Amino acid sequence: MFIGILSAAVVTVAFSVIFQVNKGHMPFAALNGAVGYAIYLLLLPVNIYAGILAGSAAIALGGELLARWRKAPATLFLVAPLISLVPGGDIYQSLLMLLTNNLSQTAHYLYLTLMKSGSIALGIIFVSSAFVLVRNLHARRRLSGQPASPPIPSRAPHMKTKNKS
Repeated sequence: MFIGILSAAVVTVAFSVIFQVNKGHMPFAALNGAVGYAIYLLLLPVNIYAGILAGSAAIALGGELLARWRKAPATLFLVAPLISLVPGGDIYQSLLMLLTNNLSQTAHYLYLTLMKSGSIALGIIFVSSAFVLVRNLHARRRLSGQPASPPIPSRAPHMKTKNKS
């Protein structure tokens, strides 16, 4: 398990170099990829699709948070870490079966590829949509003059103070 997580971090750094990510952002992208892959590995015994969904959602959440903290685009912390979750073996097998004219196996591997890719996409969509909704809610409240969060009362309404005059 540790070797797999370390490999995910190394793969993330390698693809960060290919994508010309700033060297200052690479360790954070690698950490994001390692955490996402660790979540995938933890959920793998339960269900592979749930593992991929949760792993990609964790990578998307980490990417959004790192982007705000490091003041950089979220794609720097999102694209390279997701590479370790991409179903490359299934893509290869589906094309190999297509070339050998084994159409039933082609359909099988293509189905697996689409299910895993869909899980990755859903994980990203869930997190990105949540961030957009929160941002729009804060913007709407700012425009209407309301505070972003409700004010905290200094005392509970039933504990009114009495004037001692």
